[in-house]
Amino acid sequence: MIKHLGIQGEIMQKQTILKMALSIILAITFVGCDNKSKKQITIETNTCDVNTTSTVISPKSLVLTVSTTTLNKDDNTTVEVLATYEDNSTTVLTNVEWIVTPKESVEVNGTVLTAKKDNNVTLQAKVSNILSNTLNLTIVWVVNGYVLPPEPDPAVNNSTLLGIDVNGNGVRDDVERLIIIEEAKNSEYPKTQTAIALQYAWAWQKMIKSPTLETRQYLEKASACQWYFYNQKLENVRGFIIRSKWRDAHSGRLGVVLQDKIFNTKERLLQRIKFNEACSGNIFSGAKDEIKSCQTNIDELGE
Repeated sequence: MIKHLGIQGEIMQKQTILKMALSIILAITFVGCDNKSKKQITIETNTCDVNTTSTVISPKSLVLTVSTTTLNKDDNTTVEVLATYEDNSTTVLTNVEWIVTPKESVEVNGTVLTAKKDNNVTLQAKVSNILSNTLNLTIVWVVNGYVLPPEPDPAVNNSTLLGIDVNGNGVRDDVERLIIIEEAKNSEYPKTQTAIALQYAWAWQKMIKSPTLETRQYLEKASACQWYFYNQKLENVRGFIIRSKWRDAHSGRLGVVLQDKIFNTKERLLQRIKFNEACSGNIFSGAKDEIKSCQTNIDELGE
């Protein structure tokens, strides 16, 4: 009986020692989960939260390329940013910061660049403090076969009498854009009405430059071209009222709006007054209503 109790006591003693050892191991394992208070945490589970941080490796250089540098408005092209790292490894990046001038001229989603506004555009990619090379893009807007000139800065355009005419066609760029964009909405004769309106704008620009009696011939030819168009379309139409209503309905979309655009500064309006004074008291025979009066052969426009 005494020997039996001795064995049982020895077993209980070993169990007690094992429990104490396990407690010490757990305490050692989980001490330090509360670094701020430096106090041992009462352990109720066998885990603790571990804060981890990730290191972002910046590239040493970026190379920006596009498939084409000349786009029509709303067209897409492929863009690629190749990053090179210190170990000379490379990778193509899509999550970058884009620097676009003028702003909102293009839109980049992943590797797809979309032209949003017609302009001369510069494009750069940026990752951390690393900048890529600069690309120059030319975005054009083609409407009914016409390539629109870029929209000029109003302050610069209106600072001189003749304004800006980058394509050198004799029509101020802001006026040209207005004509082409608006007359393209003409449901029946968009190309013809565009050609006639551009000829009027060209004649008025001549008059602004030199408000003399001699420049009247340009306006007369523009008017004669318009009447040639009317007469061609109304050749088999009888009745003054019917013909008059047709002319009113097909005189172009802009009308007075175009003249307001052309003579939009005090200096330009004063030139028109000088022109009217120069023409006052004279009698004019006008140009002939024939195709020769048209700068553009409207018979060949297919309308």
